[in-house]
Amino acid sequence: MKHFLIMAITLAFLTVYAACVKNMHMIVHSGDTKGGVTAPTGSIDVTACGATPNDTTIDNAGFQKAIDSASKLGGATVWVPAGTYMINVDISVLLKSNVIISMASGAILQAHKTGTDRNYVLKALKVGHIQILGGEIIGDRNTHTSTTGEHGMGIAIYGCDSVAVKYTTIRDCWGDGITMSSRPSEGAPNASTRIYIIGVTADSNRRQGITIGTVSGVTIDSCTITHTNGTAPQDGIDIEPDSGTARNVNIKHSFFAYNTGNGIEMNAKDTTVDSIYNINVNDDNFHLNAYAGYLQQVKNSTFNYDSIAAQRYHPYVVLHNYSNVDTIPLYYY
Repeated sequence: MKHFLIMAITLAFLTVYAACVKNMHMIVHSGDTKGGVTAPTGSIDVTACGATPNDTTIDNAGFQKAIDSASKLGGATVWVPAGTYMINVDISVLLKSNVIISMASGAILQAHKTGTDRNYVLKALKVGHIQILGGEIIGDRNTHTSTTGEHGMGIAIYGCDSVAVKYTTIRDCWGDGITMSSRPSEGAPNASTRIYIIGVTADSNRRQGITIGTVSGVTIDSCTITHTNGTAPQDGIDIEPDSGTARNVNIKHSFFAYNTGNGIEMNAKDTTVDSIYNINVNDDNFHLNAYAGYLQQVKNSTFNYDSIAAQRYHPYVVLHNYSNVDTIPLYYY
């Protein structure tokens, strides 16, 4: 009887696994640099695992089956065809190491309405070597069922190494478009490292476009971060590691505009002068934010060669209790 039960459980698992992989796309990748236009060879289609676009059904299970199947293969690409997929953000879709999420143009992950304070569409906890490519993530700020809280995130990266988000649009989140840090309360005490945010658009998120907490090694390149509004600080990017350290961050070639708060804020508490350092903000464009930059308790950093136009407050870059921060030359127009 015991052996029969084991065989039955094994057969059930294999049946589910086969359902995920039997309809793998075998389309040669087109070489599109933005990811997600055609399915890479051998990718696992979320719709073959039960996700159904363009209806009201919660699709977490289909996404999780596809990701888990890719993980069991030692790493693979999960393909998300065009359409809108409803995600229960209180459960979240949990990312696994060595798995790529590649989304077609027109693929949307829509947060199902909730009233909870802390929730995520995609969550990476203590994993590594993952990518999120293309597509769109839409939060629930327009359907949120409470008026309090500020931690409804599009993508959360906690205690991870080697994570890339490329050419994804993230908008209308109750909290941040992207947040990255450690997360000791969930067993991830270490900094997130080697994080790459490339060509991402973060628009109309409620608290921040991007929050950078405890990290070491972040590149933000060619991103557009706009219209952050709703609950303080309302910045484009907020670098605020609390009791940790944010270091070795490069922000370049990006556009910050119409944010209720600052374009970029680096704000350590007065007692943590060593917590934000080696931050380089170069060749960016700032238009109609509060300040372009607000830097407090920052050292060994640069904020220069940027174009800054029509910020709401002067001076355009504020420095407070800083050490070895270069802000010249800045271009104003």
